[in-house]
Amino acid sequence: MVEENTHANPYLTVEQAADRLHLKPDTLDKWRYNGHGPIFRTHGRRIVYHIDELDAWSDQQIRQKARTYNRSNTSSIDDGEL
Repeated sequence: MVEENTHANPYLTVEQAADRLHLKPDTLDKWRYNGHGPIFRTHGRRIVYHIDELDAWSDQQIRQKARTYNRSNTSSIDDGEL
């Protein structure tokens, strides 16, 4: 008889965390290096993110207004049309 694993692992790898936030793993690496971004843990040499802390960090990133970008550096999105 095979028992089901009812305790899903709450820790995400850098790649899994980046995927959940729709970021590149390199972005999380840079944020960690600079002391920004979501809280992380080290298990031995392995860097992991607890899913609850990752979601809490994401929830705190709500903004009323987006920062202004230089339109010459963006792709050809014209007034919200894709």
